[in-house]
Amino acid sequence: MVVFSVSPTASWLAAGLCAISQIQSVSAMLPGAPHSSSGGGGLHRRQFQFPDHKWAAIKPSKELEWQPCYTDDDPTLVCARLIVPMDYENCASNQTVTLAVIKRPAQDTENYLGPVFINPGGPGGSGVDWLAMGAEILHRRVGVNHDLISWDPRGVGRTTPKQACWANGQRRAIWNEKWAELDTLAEFDDPNWIRQVIEQYKYEHKACEDMLGRTGILKHLHTAAHAHDLDRLLTATGNSMMRFWGVSWGSVLATYYASIFPHKVERIVSEANVDVRHWVQGGLVTELDDASRHFDYLYRTCAADKDCPLHEPTAEGVKQRLDKILDDLAARPIVKWRSGTYSPLPYLYTIAHARSELDMGFRETTYFLRSVVQQLASLEWTLGQTNWDHLDGWSERSALGDPEASAEFMDVRRWDAYDPDYRVRVLRSEEITQCSDWPELNLDIENVQSEVKEALAISQTGGLSAMWKVWCAGATRPKKRYEGPFGGNTSFPILFLNSWDIVTPVVSAFRNSEIFPGSEVVTLDAYGHGATMESDCINAHVYAYFQNGTMPETNSTCADIPDIKYGWGDWEDSAPEEDEDVFPAEDGPLKGGIRKRGVSPSAEDLYDKIRSRESRLWSI
Repeated sequence: MVVFSVSPTASWLAAGLCAISQIQSVSAMLPGAPHSSSGGGGLHRRQFQFPDHKWAAIKPSKELEWQPCYTDDDPTLVCARLIVPMDYENCASNQTVTLAVIKRPAQDTENYLGPVFINPGGPGGSGVDWLAMGAEILHRRVGVNHDLISWDPRGVGRTTPKQACWANGQRRAIWNEKWAELDTLAEFDDPNWIRQVIEQYKYEHKACEDMLGRTGILKHLHTAAHAHDLDRLLTATGNSMMRFWGVSWGSVLATYYASIFPHKVERIVSEANVDVRHWVQGGLVTELDDASRHFDYLYRTCAADKDCPLHEPTAEGVKQRLDKILDDLAARPIVKWRSGTYSPLPYLYTIAHARSELDMGFRETTYFLRSVVQQLASLEWTLGQTNWDHLDGWSERSALGDPEASAEFMDVRRWDAYDPDYRVRVLRSEEITQCSDWPELNLDIENVQSEVKEALAISQTGGLSAMWKVWCAGATRPKKRYEGPFGGNTSFPILFLNSWDIVTPVVSAFRNSEIFPGSEVVTLDAYGHGATMESDCINAHVYAYFQNGTMPETNSTCADIPDIKYGWGDWEDSAPEEDEDVFPAEDGPLKGGIRKRGVSPSAEDLYDKIRSRESRLWSI
């Protein structure tokens, strides 16, 4: 394998920063004593819930001082709180960030290869949740002779100071309820509506400044700062070379890190890719390049499967049937009972909501798409009942609301940005990494309408791309924005992975690969966002890459994921039993292979929830 030389181009963020001392501790540098490999109870829980641990009991430190955590889920897990600079251009400042970090230590210490850091995306996704609930299956993907480490990025989850812009949960819930009807912006055809939504987010961002301004964090929430946090984590483990696996926005973090620290790249897997050069310019419409493929996939698979609730003999027939449902819904919205966290009240379900749910279905084609199709078929029946009062028998209950109000409405605890255990569901205005990465956007009404028109011409769900920009109206601008350069000759080539993806298209993986010489792309011929976990072929590439640096052939493709089956029992018939292996055997690189496709029902529940966590945020 050729080792690539370091790029001569130096990033402004990589130079002139305060020196980072190498933390020399036995516990950080060595894999430690052997641990039982029988842990991972979190993978076998039928009931989904976020794991719980009292982080305030962990003392913040400039070193990683590990202590047991989440032991009910996996007895091998350990956690720490690492103090890092808030401003990497002014490390002498007394303003700092305390990262919540979690580790699953290597289970094979004889062939120890160091830590692999993982990020689940977002921006704003909790790495602690992801690892605490999926440690075993994630670990086996890269090899259990690594430590597996993740963290809550700055401003997120248990990391402090955190983004939370209301005095208590009750106030944020009331505010969110007030704007619930504007929650889904899948089409903008009313300039007054656009103006109202823009002003809503300006107000929310002003609330964030009022609550968080003194902490300083809002000016330092951007991907370049996250990349430096990642580098601090690496140094704190006593290592100097990076092994990283990032998914979705994690691919942005991967390309930023590899651009700023090309000489430190030992292994990077970038999965479900965002075109970083387009991202930094605030461009999102090109991220719709795979959108039409997803609708064609729905039409084709539904026509081929008589169990599909919208089945017609031809793909064109399915298309016409779906188009009629959406047209009827546009003309006649229906009242539905909101079952979300904040809103126990009824609401008007419009074409905007249907398009948004289609978008989510296309992100989770293996499991969630069938639910969306079933719901659309139910809507078709409801819309066809010209004399049916769909509120009959529910009017009083709908008007008064659910008597068991959501817990957020009862939460009057005083907000504290420095309390790692104060957790709330993040509102869109409370995660501004993407806003800080982008230039200040032109969000006047005419510009928004123009962009939405362009996006909807590409895809029925395209209006959502404009919504990501509207969220940035009034957001605090960063102290300094990293604009590049991107790319370079990394110490070891990067592996890019992508499926056909409604939000991070295949072309983005190739675009990112262009700027990193020697890198390769593996395409999964399947549909969904970050869908590669279920592919034996992809998992074999990932495992071999992390274990011995094996790079795939140029333009490699994996095609081992079958089309969706719409019958509810189909996935259960084809999924492995819980005790069957779905990742490479632990007795050496690919020795024994990957014995069965898919994930177990319990793991399916887990990953369905984790990948679509905070799904109403519509994060990338």
